[in-house]
Amino acid sequence: MSFPGKTIVTVAAAVPLLVAAPVEAQYTCPLPAPAGAPLCGNPEFQSCRIDVPVGGGGAPVPRHFCIHVPAAPPSMEFPVIFAFHGGGGDGGVMVAIWDKHTEQGMVLIAPSALPSRAGCTTRWRTIDRQSLNWSDFTVVDPCPPMAPLGHDLALVDAIAQDLIAQGIQPQGFYAAGFSSGAGMVHQLFITERYADRFAGFAAIGVPIDNPQKDAQAAAVGAGPLQPNHHIKKPILVAMGTSDKGFAPWENLVESVDDVLVPSNACPAITSAADVVACYRDHPTFPGLGKNFVIAPLEDTADWYVAHNNSIERGLESLYPDLGHGSSFTEHRDATVAVRHDFPQRPGVEDSAAVARITIVDGGHTWPGHNGNAPPCRSENCDIDTTEEILQFWRANAGLQAIWP
Repeated sequence: MSFPGKTIVTVAAAVPLLVAAPVEAQYTCPLPAPAGAPLCGNPEFQSCRIDVPVGGGGAPVPRHFCIHVPAAPPSMEFPVIFAFHGGGGDGGVMVAIWDKHTEQGMVLIAPSALPSRAGCTTRWRTIDRQSLNWSDFTVVDPCPPMAPLGHDLALVDAIAQDLIAQGIQPQGFYAAGFSSGAGMVHQLFITERYADRFAGFAAIGVPIDNPQKDAQAAAVGAGPLQPNHHIKKPILVAMGTSDKGFAPWENLVESVDDVLVPSNACPAITSAADVVACYRDHPTFPGLGKNFVIAPLEDTADWYVAHNNSIERGLESLYPDLGHGSSFTEHRDATVAVRHDFPQRPGVEDSAAVARITIVDGGHTWPGHNGNAPPCRSENCDIDTTEEILQFWRANAGLQAIWP
């Protein structure tokens, strides 16, 4: 990967680090974005194309990303944030979430995923229930442009390499993602070479999947992609308790067997589809308790706490409730945000912090993406998730944004 003083390694091959002469901090797209590419939606962001190798002598695949680089002297170092969108989206979605933070002196990169696997919708290619192990990263995806599943990791390498080659000096690399993009963040964390290079992580809307846990626990990976057994890095995770579409299968079955079937809420369970439909649709359960995603979120935080050797007892805090229960139609916040912090062990280098934010009754959203100043006009206005991530990284991951 392209970092100062490191050797750049892509999924396909090792590439020596390119060193550019110091220049005024600026960035030029490797190639102009082609016609029909996603729009970044903000004039402070460039819409760029970069051609990423596929390995085996195949033609490089063009990839799209949005990027903002603040103007500053060449001696200045910048935090570099990769923001990964959710399934079906593109880089412009994350620009809309992060664009108001450009004034904080950070390099913001919002890549676009390729069409992938079932349905050929845009989604990030990670170890999950369709790709169960490290060797799957060499498999070619059936959706055009027929790139291997490891192409998204190679994209991160290629963008970072190009950034440094153009004279941008990273203070540190950070990764945040929503939904499918959260799965990408989990993937970076469990992959040794990315866990080593990134300083902080944030995964919103999706728990770490059981196949990813199994991949992290594997003795070896495949080629340059090896499991992260020992590297600890700060991570913040957040989900809503009514975000029911992404619970691990085991939690669905347990909830239906232990709660819904005994109460005759779903008497006709004859197939896996019936289990999912019962769990998803039954109106008796408003979003609290282990029948919903609060349990997978706890499992995710517990897994990271164990891996990071964090202090196990979380420090609980409740955010001010802005708009909850209001009768005004423009005040739609009907949720409460609860935070648990699991700090780094004092004086222990082999330890890193974990934060868990639970949005009680919250759905599959990036909380506060419409702003959290009253009047509330989104599902959750108690927090601005982007600011929570930045504050967490400032406190625990060395982020020092430069205000021009």
